[in-house]
Amino acid sequence: MEPTFNIAICGGGNLAHACISSIGYCNPHFKINVLSRRPEVWDKQIVAKTNGTPWAYRGDMIGKINLVSNKGKDVVSDADIILVCSPAHTKNEILMEIRDHVKPGALIGSVFGQGAFDWQA
Repeated sequence: MEPTFNIAICGGGNLAHACISSIGYCNPHFKINVLSRRPEVWDKQIVAKTNGTPWAYRGDMIGKINLVSNKGKDVVSDADIILVCSPAHTKNEILMEIRDHVKPGALIGSVFGQGAFDWQA
Protein backbone atom coordinates (compact mmCIF):
# COMPACT_ATOMS: atom_id res chain seq x y z
CA MET A 1 0.00 0.00 0.00
CA GLU A 2 1.34 3.42 -0.98
CA PRO A 3 1.70 6.07 1.72
CA THR A 4 -0.72 8.97 1.71
CA PHE A 5 0.47 12.46 2.54
CA ASN A 6 -1.17 15.79 3.18
CA ILE A 7 0.73 18.38 1.17
CA ALA A 8 0.68 22.15 1.76
CA ILE A 9 1.79 24.37 -1.12
CA CYS A 10 2.57 27.92 0.05
CA GLY A 11 2.55 30.37 -2.83
CA GLY A 12 0.54 31.00 -5.95
CA GLY A 13 2.90 31.45 -8.87
CA ASN A 14 4.37 29.22 -11.54
CA LEU A 15 6.28 27.05 -9.07
CA ALA A 16 3.13 26.36 -7.07
CA HIS A 17 1.16 25.49 -10.18
CA ALA A 18 3.88 23.12 -11.40
CA CYS A 19 4.12 21.42 -8.00
CA ILE A 20 0.36 20.98 -7.68
CA SER A 21 -0.08 19.51 -11.16
CA SER A 22 2.93 17.18 -10.96
CA ILE A 23 2.38 16.00 -7.38
CA GLY A 24 -1.33 15.56 -7.97
CA TYR A 25 -0.77 13.69 -11.22
CA CYS A 26 1.83 11.31 -9.81
CA ASN A 27 0.06 10.89 -6.46
CA PRO A 28 -3.68 11.40 -6.96
CA HIS A 29 -4.43 10.08 -3.47
CA PHE A 30 -2.43 12.89 -1.79
CA LYS A 31 -4.44 15.78 -0.31
CA ILE A 32 -3.14 19.13 -1.56
CA ASN A 33 -3.91 22.40 0.24
CA VAL A 34 -2.76 25.82 -0.98
CA LEU A 35 -1.80 28.98 0.93
CA SER A 36 -2.37 32.01 -1.31
CA ARG A 37 -2.95 35.71 -0.80
CA ARG A 38 -5.81 35.44 -3.31
CA PRO A 39 -7.71 32.21 -2.63
CA GLU A 40 -10.75 33.43 -4.54
CA VAL A 41 -8.99 33.15 -7.92
CA TRP A 42 -8.15 29.45 -7.66
CA ASP A 43 -10.00 26.55 -9.30
CA LYS A 44 -10.36 23.08 -7.75
CA GLN A 45 -7.61 21.69 -9.97
CA ILE A 46 -4.51 22.73 -11.89
CA VAL A 47 -3.95 21.38 -15.40
CA ALA A 48 -0.44 21.33 -16.85
CA LYS A 49 -0.60 21.07 -20.64
CA THR A 50 2.09 18.72 -21.92
CA ASN A 51 1.46 18.80 -25.67
CA GLY A 52 4.71 19.54 -27.54
CA THR A 53 6.90 18.69 -24.55
CA PRO A 54 8.90 15.58 -23.63
CA TRP A 55 6.07 14.81 -21.19
CA ALA A 56 3.39 14.73 -23.89
CA TYR A 57 3.10 10.94 -23.69
CA ARG A 58 1.60 11.40 -20.19
CA GLY A 59 -1.22 13.62 -21.41
CA ASP A 60 -2.31 16.65 -19.42
CA MET A 61 -1.13 16.49 -15.82
CA ILE A 62 -3.96 17.31 -13.41
CA GLY A 63 -3.57 18.07 -9.72
CA LYS A 64 -6.72 18.31 -7.61
CA ILE A 65 -6.83 20.90 -4.85
CA ASN A 66 -8.53 20.11 -1.56
CA LEU A 67 -8.49 23.60 -0.01
CA VAL A 68 -7.21 27.11 -0.78
CA SER A 69 -6.94 29.71 1.98
CA ASN A 70 -5.05 32.86 2.89
CA LYS A 71 -4.74 31.60 6.48
CA GLY A 72 -1.74 29.43 7.30
CA LYS A 73 -3.63 27.56 10.02
CA ASP A 74 -6.19 26.27 7.50
CA VAL A 75 -3.53 25.01 5.10
CA VAL A 76 -0.64 23.59 7.14
CA SER A 77 -2.10 22.28 10.40
CA ASP A 78 -2.47 18.70 9.10
CA ALA A 79 0.29 18.84 6.46
CA ASP A 80 2.96 16.15 6.42
CA ILE A 81 4.98 18.05 3.80
CA ILE A 82 5.03 21.83 3.36
CA LEU A 83 6.54 23.29 0.18
CA VAL A 84 7.18 27.03 0.07
CA CYS A 85 6.93 27.97 -3.60
CA SER A 86 7.59 31.69 -3.68
CA PRO A 87 10.29 34.27 -4.41
CA ALA A 88 13.08 34.56 -1.85
CA HIS A 89 11.87 37.93 -0.54
CA THR A 90 8.48 36.45 0.50
CA LYS A 91 9.64 33.22 2.15
CA ASN A 92 10.14 34.75 5.60
CA GLU A 93 6.61 36.23 5.55
CA ILE A 94 5.19 32.80 4.72
CA LEU A 95 7.24 31.11 7.42
CA MET A 96 5.97 33.63 9.98
CA GLU A 97 2.39 32.95 8.86
CA ILE A 98 2.65 29.18 9.28
CA ARG A 99 5.13 28.76 12.14
CA ASP A 100 2.59 28.35 14.95
CA HIS A 101 0.53 25.82 12.98
CA VAL A 102 3.09 23.27 11.75
CA LYS A 103 2.52 19.86 13.30
CA PRO A 104 5.44 18.03 14.92
CA GLY A 105 7.36 15.94 12.42
CA ALA A 106 6.18 17.84 9.34
CA LEU A 107 8.80 18.42 6.65
CA ILE A 108 9.28 21.98 5.36
CA GLY A 109 11.08 22.66 2.11
CA SER A 110 11.41 25.28 -0.58
CA VAL A 111 11.04 25.09 -4.33
CA PHE A 112 13.50 26.32 -5.48
CA GLY A 113 15.95 26.56 -2.64
CA GLN A 114 17.46 30.01 -3.01
CA GLY A 115 18.10 32.82 -0.57
CA ALA A 116 19.37 30.79 2.41
CA PHE A 117 15.98 29.22 3.06
CA ASP A 118 17.54 26.78 5.52
CA TRP A 119 18.60 29.73 7.68
CA GLN A 120 15.14 31.32 7.46
CA ALA A 121 13.37 28.11 8.39
